[in-house]
Amino acid sequence: MLSNARFDRLVEQEAIDGAAAYKPADFMSDLRRGIWSELEGGPVHIDVYRRNLQNSYIDLLSNKLNVRPAVTDDYRALIKAELRDLSAAINVAMPRAVDRQTRAHLADARDQIAKALDPKFAAPAPATPAFTVFGFDDEDELDPSSLNCWPDYAIRIRPPQE
Repeated sequence: MLSNARFDRLVEQEAIDGAAAYKPADFMSDLRRGIWSELEGGPVHIDVYRRNLQNSYIDLLSNKLNVRPAVTDDYRALIKAELRDLSAAINVAMPRAVDRQTRAHLADARDQIAKALDPKFAAPAPATPAFTVFGFDDEDELDPSSLNCWPDYAIRIRPPQE
């Protein structure tokens, strides 16, 4: 549901159909409300299966936000907005939690969201490999993962030894 390709298709469809399209922001909001439907009014009780689904949802959004390669800027902004909206909804629902397990789950979810939104927990950018390949003058044309099947065709450049 949250694949980058699906999001790209929603963005493209919005560009083509304008106001008639199902907007990426609406999709993200509908998905969040469906996964976290227990937060909507009344006493809040979340069973173990829904807690696992909700934890997976937060983990997935956190990974899309913080693990490299990063998602597009539009997707990143919507993920942050959804996590902030979810955190606010959890804060409103906390006093209505009817059991200790649900309260603990909601508190943990709020903490995981805060961690996901904190830039100090983002994974560092991967190091650029130090090698060149014959026939490629521009680093942008080279995908190092494509070299795994023929590693002997790469020439590795080592720094001079002192």
